[in-house]
Parts: sequence; structure tokens; C-alpha cells
Amino acid sequence: MPSSTSTSRPLKWFGWVLFGSLAALVVLEMIMRILPVSTSTATGYYVDPLILSYPKYHEFTAATGWTLANAHVHRANNYGFVAGVDFARDPRSIGLVGDSYIEASMLPAEERLGTQLQQLTTPRRVFELGAPGTSALDYVERVRFAAETFGTLDFVLFMEKGDLKQMLCGSGNNAAPCLDAETLQERVVRQ
Repeated sequence: MPSSTSTSRPLKWFGWVLFGSLAALVVLEMIMRILPVSTSTATGYYVDPLILSYPKYHEFTAATGWTLANAHVHRANNYGFVAGVDFARDPRSIGLVGDSYIEASMLPAEERLGTQLQQLTTPRRVFELGAPGTSALDYVERVRFAAETFGTLDFVLFMEKGDLKQMLCGSGNNAAPCLDAETLQERVVRQ
């Protein structure tokens, strides 16, 4: 007949393994929250049901690769965009719309397109409306939003070669509006 100590040993061992595994997961989670990322994963539909942005005043650190090189701390503005200024109603503003080239999370603020355009157009304010991984149809939604919300009348759209192909649903580069790959009919597919 087995003794009670021999049956409690496996239970005790299992408890320690479970505790050690959970402790390791907690430590790894804390480390992952501290390390910089290529771009923030906290995007969502915070300002408009068709526009991806960050939470208001969200702060994150972005870096290149596993070596964590070229790290930069970014802070979203009052509308959830990585921009040099808070947005407010200003019909004289210029909307700079595009993808990750506008957000430019791997560049210091003074080297970004928005800052350079701001220096050329002072005293007019430049509103940087960039969002990584988006396409030309998403740009149209940001133009609509800025015109309605801020009264912006002038826009600079920064297009890159793949923006038109990326408008197709399922390309992985749509925030919401996209074109059906077979019929080319507009659809809304939110992330």
C-alpha cells in the first residue's frame, strides 16, 4: 500500500513547476512591456469608426530589430496621431496624409516630413495624419475626417508605389475601407 508521502510528492512537484512557469511568464511579460517595439500595437478606432489611431496621448518606444537599435520615444497627440502638435479646428492648417512614411517612427521628430513641411509653411500648422500599414482609401478617410473635424482645406498626400495595390481587401494594409479583389466594389473590413 503506497504511503501518503509518496502521493503528495508528485503533487508538490507539480505545484512548484506550475508556480515556476507562471513566475517566468510574469517576468517575460514585464520585460516585453519595457522593450521597444517596431510600432505600437495599441492602435484602434478611437477617433472615427474607419480610422486607425493610437489612444489619446499614448506613449511608446519604437526600435529597429532585436538589437533594439535606433530607439525613439513617441507620444500620440490629442487625436491619437504621432504628430508635432495637438490638433484643433484651423481652416488654415495643412493635412499631411500617408502611411508609416508620415509617422516615421524610426526618425527623430526634427527629421520627419511633417516637421520639414511645417518649416516651409510657417505660420500655417501642419497636421500629420500618418498611420502605418494603410492604403490610399484610408488616406481618403483621413482627409474626410480632417476636413470635417478641423476645417482643413489643403492636403498633401504622400503616396508610395504599393498604395494602390494595397487597397485590395486582404492585402494586410487596410484600416477599414478596401476594394473587393474580384469585383473591385468598395467594402469595409475593420481590423
